[in-house]
Amino acid sequence: MKMLTLLVLGVMAISAYARPASSSPMANISQSSPQDTTVLFTPADSAFFVNQPRFKAEKLNAWGINILFSENGYGAGAFYRRRLTNQLFGNVSIGLSSVKDTREVEYIDPFTGETFVPGKINRFLMLPVALAIQYELFQNVIMPNFRPHIDAGIGPTLIYSSPYDREFFSSLKYGKAHYTFNAFIGAGAFFGSDVHSLSGISVRYYLIPYSRGIESLQGKPMKQFGGLFLLLDLGLFF
Repeated sequence: MKMLTLLVLGVMAISAYARPASSSPMANISQSSPQDTTVLFTPADSAFFVNQPRFKAEKLNAWGINILFSENGYGAGAFYRRRLTNQLFGNVSIGLSSVKDTREVEYIDPFTGETFVPGKINRFLMLPVALAIQYELFQNVIMPNFRPHIDAGIGPTLIYSSPYDREFFSSLKYGKAHYTFNAFIGAGAFFGSDVHSLSGISVRYYLIPYSRGIESLQGKPMKQFGGLFLLLDLGLFF
């Protein structure tokens, strides 16, 4: 009986030894498992972010309109601006504004309700043209949505006088042109995206002399047509 038991155990041992490795349960699991996959992620190039230009799509040219306010009157104008370097711009502007003598005092006629200025003999319209240089300050130092600048310019000016005792539009054909020059210095800032539109505000001090003088009030000729101007700028890039 013992011999039979030993014989059975020996046969089982030989069978187990002779079985191929693939028939092992662990071997089956190992073979049926898919191969490991390694995914490598390379780091982003930081220079892509650091060296990007301040504006994604810089455009060299811009044009727009100005709304002008001053102690002598108000008006409107237009401008063309071109980028010369990263911080330097060339600017050509033209404006049309009314001008009055600061010594004028306006009254209301109690019978007609119309306004009048005692002693006034001429109205003035002023058309300054200026070629200017504009320099942008603190670039890449403060936020790109706020771009302060300084500028200076010079150019010719037309001063048109027309008689005060006639209706405004009909008086224009009786007017007279006077020519002089203008020079200004200023400062301001642009706001918003520099890619699509241009909007800002600036202050300029104009020097517009006319040495011979032109009478606005009788016997009191004006010799200085400049002063402090506030400008609102609205433009588009192209």
